[in-house]
Amino acid sequence: MREFADINLRKEGGKPLMADVFLPEGKGPFAAVVCCHGFKGFKDWGFFPLLPAPFTAAGLAVINFDFSCNGTKPGSKEISDLEAFSQNSIHQELEDLQVVIDWIREGEMRNEFRSADTCLLGHSMGGGIALLQAARDRSIARLALWNSVSDWDIFMQQWDAEKWKANGFVEVVNSRTGAVYPLAYACYEDYANNRNAYHLGQAAEKLEIPLLLVHGDSDQIVTPEASEYFFKRVFHAVYIQVEGGDHTFGVRHPANAAAHYPAFSEAVENTVAFFTD
Repeated sequence: MREFADINLRKEGGKPLMADVFLPEGKGPFAAVVCCHGFKGFKDWGFFPLLPAPFTAAGLAVINFDFSCNGTKPGSKEISDLEAFSQNSIHQELEDLQVVIDWIREGEMRNEFRSADTCLLGHSMGGGIALLQAARDRSIARLALWNSVSDWDIFMQQWDAEKWKANGFVEVVNSRTGAVYPLAYACYEDYANNRNAYHLGQAAEKLEIPLLLVHGDSDQIVTPEASEYFFKRVFHAVYIQVEGGDHTFGVRHPANAAAHYPAFSEAVENTVAFFTD
């Protein structure tokens, strides 16, 4: 496996869009799997650093990237840029993902990729973003959703909208560290003003590409009903429920590369098979 770390994919200014690129040994071009992390996540969080090895072993390139307003700074492996975090939104994450896909087609490493075979893997909130992108972007070849959100209303209703508006922001608590992050009301406004365009059920129904749904049967953060919602709307979808899998398939941050995570391994094996079928 060949690794290219901390590449800034955004060349035109603005917030950095940092990515790690992992390529199989040998000569490309390769199908690329773009991995979209969830809310309060980042490219070095949890199981994401464990993905490249099994994927590249199967001949797939992997791109792990940080959404630009996830709150991490270049070179950092924790959320520390609270101003950036406060500015996050669905619109911003879709814009970031488009930059990544454009870079695969047009960037300095474009000859390493078969851009027509670009695949998306989204976890949790990143699943919702990946789904919206796949529904509107004909260049996406396959989509895998891990414990994906299925309804932005459920996500937004974590907070009281009226108080959010009055205060201008809400406080988001990181249950792992206890840290508190501000999220501006503009995030809610973006969703409220684009409710139809961001509707995940409607996006799923537009999909013509292969869709894999992987969900832990013990996920208490995004319950399996979310994947079942998509499965009922996409007749060609494949749905795999992972026994004993929680929201992170048993992997805690930071992950132990030497440990065996049965639920995570099942998710990976099925996803690699799906992307290489």
